[in-house]
Amino acid sequence: MVEKKGKISTSLCRNGLRISYLRKKTIQKESSKVFKVHNNTVSREENEYKNKKKRKYRAREPIQN
Repeated sequence: MVEKKGKISTSLCRNGLRISYLRKKTIQKESSKVFKVHNNTVSREENEYKNKKKRKYRAREPIQN
């Protein structure tokens, strides 16, 4: 038996871990589609803040070859 969810098809067998792993993946993909609009604005601000910190740190670091 083969259970199809979107693009990923999982074989229903004794290997339960594999199935649950693939299901997690599909769930993550679906949830990311739903929350993409909200997450983009938040993550963009966070990334800008992190990048500013990284830039400051890099400037202080001496370059070693």
